[in-house]
Amino acid sequence: MIITLNNKPFDVTIENEKTLNELISGLSDWLGKSGYILTNVIRNNEELTLQEEKWGDILLDTIEKLDLTAISESSKYISDLQTLYQYITLLHDSIKSENKTLTQDLLSELPFIKKSMDFFFARKNQTADETLELEKLVSNFDGQNNEQPLILLLQNIAGMLKNRIKEVTSPFSELFETSEKLNELIPVISDVSVMLQTGDDKHAIGSVLNFIELSEKLIRIFPFLKEFGYTDITKKSIDNESFNDFYKGFNDILLELVNAFDVNDSILIGDLMEYEIVPKVTKLLEYINLIERIKEDKRSKN
Repeated sequence: MIITLNNKPFDVTIENEKTLNELISGLSDWLGKSGYILTNVIRNNEELTLQEEKWGDILLDTIEKLDLTAISESSKYISDLQTLYQYITLLHDSIKSENKTLTQDLLSELPFIKKSMDFFFARKNQTADETLELEKLVSNFDGQNNEQPLILLLQNIAGMLKNRIKEVTSPFSELFETSEKLNELIPVISDVSVMLQTGDDKHAIGSVLNFIELSEKLIRIFPFLKEFGYTDITKKSIDNESFNDFYKGFNDILLELVNAFDVNDSILIGDLMEYEIVPKVTKLLEYINLIERIKEDKRSKN
């Protein structure tokens, strides 16, 4: 059997595998360890569906040629984002232009789209608010006089996805734009405890929400810097702590903050912001500024 990976000969040692399912399962695990995802399988010039349940019945000795395609996890992430954005904008345009046939065709794909939306927008493995709202509005949509709320929601989701795409296609510029906004927010979030104690809850909660949004964006951006040829910050350390450990600790505290916000625990919110988050954000922003100076130094030498 001849096997190719991304149109190049691929040397695979087959030991106890007898079926295509066994072989693909092992190859997927191996590719996953290298940060790649299998996206296409062609057997004897016939493309197979990756979710094919009958792979277990396909014996390897019946296969003359197997062509595999794999892409990096980050490339798959970007591709899925763009696909979701295209779907949402197309659905928005079809409803707005009253193209009922296209609208119904697109709505038939909604179960798959909701899974994709949850992947990008949900917190703590829950259904995303955007997904719930979309389900609600679609269930009430009859193509007559109630399309405006759905159009507005789709417009908002498209805007969110457009920003997400920008994060992964221009991570370096987005990193520093986000860090600047966080830096401006530090004096405000440092006073969250005081605001909560003095009854200025609206300002405090607004600041916390803004901080959570910016922090989550920062965390999303970090993995894409290396992919686009920038400094691999995971190899660096902050205060004698590996970046990965610092990153995990910061993310854990951020999740704790989200949980405290969900249950309206103002005391815990204030304590986390003052004693945990502000110091960590300050250190993180100092490190990001250092990366910026290094990057500028490299530019000046070229």
